[in-house]
Amino acid sequence: MNQNQEKPTLVYQEILTDLAPFIVVREDGTEHVEPNPILKKSKPYYFTFDESGGDSVVSLSALGSDRRKMTNDRDGIIDCRHIVGKSTGAFTAWINDGRRYLSNRPLHSSLLLGNGQRPFSLPMPIYVPHSGSFTIDLVDLSDALNSIRLAFPAMRYALEYKDIMKMLSPAAKVSTPFFYTTDSDIVISSGNGEVTGYMTIDTQGDFYAKMPLFASTGAFLVRISDASGAEFGNGWIHSDMIGGNGQYNWSFEPQLFKRGGQIKLRFKDVSGVANQIWFAFAGYNAYYER
Repeated sequence: MNQNQEKPTLVYQEILTDLAPFIVVREDGTEHVEPNPILKKSKPYYFTFDESGGDSVVSLSALGSDRRKMTNDRDGIIDCRHIVGKSTGAFTAWINDGRRYLSNRPLHSSLLLGNGQRPFSLPMPIYVPHSGSFTIDLVDLSDALNSIRLAFPAMRYALEYKDIMKMLSPAAKVSTPFFYTTDSDIVISSGNGEVTGYMTIDTQGDFYAKMPLFASTGAFLVRISDASGAEFGNGWIHSDMIGGNGQYNWSFEPQLFKRGGQIKLRFKDVSGVANQIWFAFAGYNAYYER
């Protein structure tokens, strides 16, 4: 990138996010109202597992695993904005959007899945081109038969992919939603014990964190710091106060973690028994040059 060239500004206000229901057309000195031409080529859409045996459900055996696909046809571009799901037990999911994985490791289902009343909103949209597909690796955590349904509520546009790309900001064209979780499993083997975990940022892109998410088998305290050692708080924060999940969550202003850096997390159990913790930040990876 030319040193004098301005880097993309990370603002995700796309034309497709807020479509006016109609437009005013001025011709020959007169005005009249017409439906928005993009709306005429769009419709709500649910992107889910490819149908198999008359259903779109995945059945995992106890602690079993499977790899399933969601496949677009050639009738339109899918604009994925949310994640919803339903299962009979906990599981992990590792999602690949056809170009790259959307997290550094598999994620606990509680961190990802909203429902019809409270869908999980992706930090930014994912656009699935004609004949594009998602590949999702699933692993059961419930130690029992697990029936899993997962979908991306979306919009579908009867447009060409290149036409969609023309409507996006420069930042959106070089970015993708992403989740960073700890580099290894966080297991506190005894009550009131303490464990340190790290999130190592990939060298290919900067990470902008927006949303803390977690699941655990018991209550815990956490302290977070960046690669410079700067702490994100003046003391220990209880798990009930630190973050949300796929249904209930909140976001802060994007926090930059530079490529190749690390996030340090110190976990302290307060449940009094062994504790497993799944912690992640949702945000976006920006793949611009540095």
